[in-house]
Amino acid sequence: MLALPSCSPTALAADPTDGMIATASALTEEYDLPAGLLLAVAETESDFDPDCRTGKCWGLMQIHSSYAKEYAELAGLDDYDLFDYCDSLRIGAAMLADYMDRYQGDLHYSLMCYNLGEWGAKAKRADGVQSTGYSRKVVGKMDKWADATAETEETQETAALTAAETVRSALSRWLEVLMK
Repeated sequence: MLALPSCSPTALAADPTDGMIATASALTEEYDLPAGLLLAVAETESDFDPDCRTGKCWGLMQIHSSYAKEYAELAGLDDYDLFDYCDSLRIGAAMLADYMDRYQGDLHYSLMCYNLGEWGAKAKRADGVQSTGYSRKVVGKMDKWADATAETEETQETAALTAAETVRSALSRWLEVLMK
């Protein structure tokens, strides 16, 4: 397991955006996921709101509470908080890596499983559906986020600044909602 950037409240007080990007980048490498996948899922699922709640799906990666324990264990987390963005990213990474492994790297099908559950994805596949609006939306956002973890320092710095601004904007929006 890679050492992740600090996720402590003190470390995040200055700029949570940098922490999210750095954590997603480290987990992408650790779980051998396609570049940009975790941030594309986080943007699609919660618009980067770590406190997002949609039914039984919670946190940045909108982890369904019925899958949380199983995938937290797979991610090596004995104790976890779905509203902690580091835990949410790690559990989401473990889920996506598991689906990618079990379904031979089929990104669209793995995303369908993540979004619909495996039974929902199997039902869609049985009906001949190869991708969903959700899977296409996430894949469409991946290039933007892949640039945030680019290989060269100059490209990485520019892309990280652009990505950081997008996340800052989303965090600002949900902070405004919380303050109302």
